Amino acid sequence: MLLEFEDLTSHEANLEYRKHTKFGHLIIAGTVQNLMVWKKLNANTQRGQRGRVWASIEHTAADEGGRRGYILLADAANGDEGSATVENDIGYMVFYDGEYYHGELKDGKAHGNGKCTTVIGDVYGGEWKDNKCHGKWTFTFASGEVYDGEWKDGIGFEGTHTFGNGEVYDGEFKDDIKHGKGTYTFADGDVYDGEWKDDIKHEKGKMIYDANDDWYTIVRGAWHWWQNTLSDGFNSEC
Repeated sequence: MLLEFEDLTSHEANLEYRKHTKFGHLIIAGTVQNLMVWKKLNANTQRGQRGRVWASIEHTAADEGGRRGYILLADAANGDEGSATVENDIGYMVFYDGEYYHGELKDGKAHGNGKCTTVIGDVYGGEWKDNKCHGKWTFTFASGEVYDGEWKDGIGFEGTHTFGNGEVYDGEFKDDIKHGKGTYTFADGDVYDGEWKDDIKHEKGKMIYDANDDWYTIVRGAWHWWQNTLSDGFNSEC
């Protein structure tokens, strides 16, 4: 029993399908966008039939082999790996949660340039190496936040994070949090420039208050993270 895209929005069709299959759903989606629509349905959650989804996906004319279809297995037990349409060149990789990758592939892994799109609307991509972020990357979150930075072997270490409220951090990262030297510009124009540790201001730094006004105050010194204050510093007004 097959489900074509016209049936994807039918909760009853999904339930009927589950009665007849022992090996998971086979979705004739056509495009990864259609498959994503199906993954969003309440009828298809992580408690899906044996955690397996077979999907028929078509390449675009610019992809390897031109416009043709491929059947992929997206398995919850191997959800982090994904399933690629082709081993090498440009194609798709589909994940069990509905996320998909489109770009360059090598040995069935993301390798080269490409981007991922998640079911909640986050888009991230850039340079890849063996399924890991490696090189320049851009994350555009559904919330409006944007991160542009450098990654190596799946770990981000430097970049610019623009938050939804307009605040910006530009500097070093460790494990996806502020760590090292960096500058944080607040929505009101105040600026902190200095050292960070575990996402918190740390050690030497300076606060520049009212930087967008006609005057400003610079406070330099040692930052006490447990009090969120500077000490042993001095002020200068301009």
